[in-house]
Amino acid sequence: MIFISLDRRTYFTYREQYPALWEHPTTAVVLMALATMAESAIACFVVASLYLGRLWRRGLAALLVLVPWGCLVSMVIVHSSGFWMLHIFWLWLLIAGIAIATMTSAVLHTCAVFRAR
Repeated sequence: MIFISLDRRTYFTYREQYPALWEHPTTAVVLMALATMAESAIACFVVASLYLGRLWRRGLAALLVLVPWGCLVSMVIVHSSGFWMLHIFWLWLLIAGIAIATMTSAVLHTCAVFRAR
């Protein structure tokens, strides 16, 4: 994400600006890096917990946080720079992975409940 943010070609301008006037959006890059770390922490909470049973509950809780966040962040994808698009891509891949793990865990839990009867 940081390497993409350093590439001036990933930023849209209506006219060619004087290259010396270009400023790196350091604050936005740092915020996206922090958001990526927070999202990774949520994914670690879901997958790498000490108690592996009932992953679907943790996954559902994570999806209740990540899906609205993904919708909010994705609203500006048309006019976003490269590092922002990379973050949005990462976020939706993470959501898809957690959703697949959650559904798989829920199906396995349901099968185990019906076998126990």
